[in-house]
Amino acid sequence: MIGVWCYLYKVCWDTETKGVLLTLTDTENSMEGTIRPVFYEELDLLGLDRYWQYPHADGPLLWAKGRHYFYDGQEVATVEGGGYFVKPNVVVKVEDLSLEPVDVNLMVEKNKTFINGLTEKAMRFVEQKYKRFRPRVDVAAVSFSGGKDSMVLLDLVQRTLNPDQYVVVFNDTWMELSDTYKVVEEAKKRWPQLNFYTAKSEKDAETTWREMGPPSRLIRWCCTVHKSAPTLLMLRTLAGKPSVRALIVDGVRREESARRASYGDVTIGGKHAAQINASPIIEWNTIEVFLYILSRKLPLHKGYRNGLTRVGCSVCPFASPWSECVLTSCYSSEIKKFTDIIGDYALNCGLNSDEIETYLQNGEWKNRAGGRYLPQGGKKVTTIKSSDDVMYALANPNENWTEWVKAVGNVVMESDIQGQLNVRDPSNPSSPQKILDFQLKKDGDVEVITVDGLSSDDKEIIKRLGWVATKVSYCTHCQACQVECPTGALHITTTKVTIAQDRCIHCAECLWFGGKVCLGAKSLSVTTGRLVEVGTDNSDIRLQTYQGFGLRKEWLARFLSEPGKWLQAWKEKDYEKTGLGNRQLESLLGWLRDSEVVIGEKSGLALSPIGELLQKLDVDKTSTWAVIWTNLARNSSVVRWYLQKVQWGKVLTKNECIEQSGAYFAKAERTRKNAINALFELFKYSPLGSELGFGVITEVARDKVQITKNGWKEARPEVILYSMYRYAELKGRYGLTLNEFYETNSEEGPYVLFGIDMGSMRKLLRALSTLYPLLIRIDLVKDLDNIYLNSKVSSLEVLANVRLE
Repeated sequence: MIGVWCYLYKVCWDTETKGVLLTLTDTENSMEGTIRPVFYEELDLLGLDRYWQYPHADGPLLWAKGRHYFYDGQEVATVEGGGYFVKPNVVVKVEDLSLEPVDVNLMVEKNKTFINGLTEKAMRFVEQKYKRFRPRVDVAAVSFSGGKDSMVLLDLVQRTLNPDQYVVVFNDTWMELSDTYKVVEEAKKRWPQLNFYTAKSEKDAETTWREMGPPSRLIRWCCTVHKSAPTLLMLRTLAGKPSVRALIVDGVRREESARRASYGDVTIGGKHAAQINASPIIEWNTIEVFLYILSRKLPLHKGYRNGLTRVGCSVCPFASPWSECVLTSCYSSEIKKFTDIIGDYALNCGLNSDEIETYLQNGEWKNRAGGRYLPQGGKKVTTIKSSDDVMYALANPNENWTEWVKAVGNVVMESDIQGQLNVRDPSNPSSPQKILDFQLKKDGDVEVITVDGLSSDDKEIIKRLGWVATKVSYCTHCQACQVECPTGALHITTTKVTIAQDRCIHCAECLWFGGKVCLGAKSLSVTTGRLVEVGTDNSDIRLQTYQGFGLRKEWLARFLSEPGKWLQAWKEKDYEKTGLGNRQLESLLGWLRDSEVVIGEKSGLALSPIGELLQKLDVDKTSTWAVIWTNLARNSSVVRWYLQKVQWGKVLTKNECIEQSGAYFAKAERTRKNAINALFELFKYSPLGSELGFGVITEVARDKVQITKNGWKEARPEVILYSMYRYAELKGRYGLTLNEFYETNSEEGPYVLFGIDMGSMRKLLRALSTLYPLLIRIDLVKDLDNIYLNSKVSSLEVLANVRLE
């Protein structure tokens, strides 16, 4: 069973107060979703004062669900779009309104029973978890950011525990809004008895952004460098210990994202081995948080009044276009230093200065996947192995090899350029100590380290030496790995790394760093993926020709009706059983493998789980073929070329396709001709061509055919959902945005696969969020820009759980 977070209470509109009522039952005007209060500042920003009359009151004036605005239960306006340089489009549905402020006191009174129930449960949770975990840790702390959730959290904890039982830690990321500092000071004044501390990295964010590159959706170094690491380092200082065990009470809520929807209320060792996280309000939704704030008259960050739904870092790769619009309007001077850095990065990417605004507006910087266009980025480590030594060539290393290698074993320097490393095999701590000689040599900007005395049995030692090479090359002194050291042997300043040999136990926690090895390396290194760009050396790309035949509907139907017979025929090479020639049968096998319908080699072929699901469907259904197309896009090089290099709406002859594919595939013309023939046959003899519109084949003259790439006009939402899960698995993240599907460098996604325009995609997303709320949520985000999938569900499980027709 698929399990995700769901709303505890439903919300009804209350005419008497112009507010909301929490309820456990469905009524005609009840609704679920992220509902928040709207204040006059947001209405002013949207220019709604031109249409409506309303006071500049302290309390809320109406309510919003996503980008839909409600007054007294009636939808009165919707907002779409927005961004750093684009004003949102406001659609006023009811004009000449005279808004009255919500009667907050009466609304709170009418929701009192529900608020008290939530409060009592959360306070009981705090008390129980504190009693359970406090004896096991060195310090207990409340994580405080100044946002609405942490404000509620802090109030609940201070009502439950004594001030001397915990500390309050404000994470100052160097990227905070000015209003964040103001609300933190308000909290200090409200609770002067509490022990407030500020955790802050030694390096400011502008410096780290320039040294490590702008953070992106793929490279989120900023959370570790500017949040978790400074907090744990500060708690070490408070506890007076080189390694600290901590109970962190946080304001995490499952409603916030698909990833957090899978969190438990207690997480042991999730973020750090010595850290326990307890989340008292994890089940609360947004309206419950705001009702508590209003009932307790707690300080509220002004960002919420301006229209922000989250008030974290000023510039974030996960921010929605609406948030970016608010930030530009209200905090332009505060975000400029970071958008300037993004602009510099855009110039490094080869853009002109007049293209930077578009680059920012479209969020293209959010997809950065490495250091290719960073001055300090690139491949910096080259490893050469021989029978008894390993050589590392490090280009412009940032740190000292002789210091970082102390994490592997004890170092004895014989001179400035040579020394010995005394090390034991990490896989066998009782093994005798091994002495390895190493030499250092400078060759211009390259430092060459040669380690002698290694054998093929020293795999673990060689692995750790490789980690050292990475650390030395890319270290930016971010201090993230210092937190991992259990003895305090590792100390990192803003410019230097030192390891105290008398305290180091060679556990390699700082080198392994939870599988990341080095945040700087992940952000600055250059990796190569399976997909390559036109103009590069593509000689190693495998081009499947499928013997020149396409996947035919008739063949697929016969195969799925008796897969066992066909699989046996391949194994025994008994082609007569199938009625196909050997070349046709080999072609079918290639297509079935690339569409993931079968798995294994000829000696052990089997119907895949996807094949078993498709077997239950009718091959006449377009959904069946759309699933196959989605899988071919990942595995078939000729299909991938067609999707990436032929634009939607384009018309090409077969000869033009053969010629243009030569820029992508460094193969002989005959090979490319066979592959293009197979592609044309695929469209001609299956619904993928004229029915789905991916490639409509027409004969324009004798021996001359052309293909038109139209797109899927009546796309099935379930297949779109499957394709998004495939995309999420490829990217390694389940928080997506609508805009990224339409970026020019997008490899997959609904637009690349099916040619669905953005307007139609919005409708499909709305339909999906209604049909499958456990699989996709879009109501948290503004303007449908952010899409949250369930990270606990695989694409295969999606196929098994949706209604494919």
